[in-house]
Amino acid sequence: MSLLHGRSIFLRGVRRLEAVHRETIASSWLGRRPASIVLPALGNGALRFSTAALDDDKKKKQQVQQMKPKALNALSGMGLDRPPDTAKEILSFLMGHLWPSEDSKEAKEIKQKVLVSAGLVVAAKALTIQVPFIFKDLVNSVGEASTVLAGSPEISVPLAMVLGYGLARFSASASSELANAVFATVAQKTIRKVAVRVFNHLHAMDLKFHLDRQTGALSRIIDRGSRSIDFVLRAMAFRVVPTVLEIGLVSTIMATSFGLPYAGVTLGTLTAYTAFTVL
Repeated sequence: MSLLHGRSIFLRGVRRLEAVHRETIASSWLGRRPASIVLPALGNGALRFSTAALDDDKKKKQQVQQMKPKALNALSGMGLDRPPDTAKEILSFLMGHLWPSEDSKEAKEIKQKVLVSAGLVVAAKALTIQVPFIFKDLVNSVGEASTVLAGSPEISVPLAMVLGYGLARFSASASSELANAVFATVAQKTIRKVAVRVFNHLHAMDLKFHLDRQTGALSRIIDRGSRSIDFVLRAMAFRVVPTVLEIGLVSTIMATSFGLPYAGVTLGTLTAYTAFTVL
């Protein structure tokens, strides 16, 4: 009995090895398809293959080919089939909100606020440049006052220069902060307009667009874009243009007070630093 039992186990093992061998040959014949596609079955002494998985694969490929034109049309409607905007196009779009071309009441108010902000920025830069000269006069007046009598009127000059120095520093900081406060309304209006435009565009998309995307990630992208608009507008209004203006004023003072070589060295150093930083 044990011999017969061992023989039956041996025969079952041989049959399994033959089945594995036939499955391997069939997989090689079908281009090394995975085992989930090639389903061997021993029946009536022949090897049968289930082609249901192959048919499903063909149907999926056909569905993908049919969906390609629809996907391209959807991308075209979203504006995603074109290349991304360049920095020049983005700045031009933002400048349209910073200095609108339409002749409405809101556009006039925006232009007025931009002009007021620009005037305050120019005043802040002018006062900032005057601070070193006031400090120079303060030091000279203190040196002169040390040689005069205690009751002479020249004693009050250093005190007046100290007050003037503090007033100039305070006025420069106050003008800069007022410019930020006035420009904040313009920046917030621009952010609100762009955010409403994006919000309406998202609600105009079909259901598939929202099902294929994560709501949290989309909200995070919109929030980052809104904050970036404020950063770019403030960089244009309070960093790039005022810095160029300040460089021009300082170079003019250097050329007037010390000569063109000093102004050339100053401009060359700033140009080299800017090129190194940007590039």
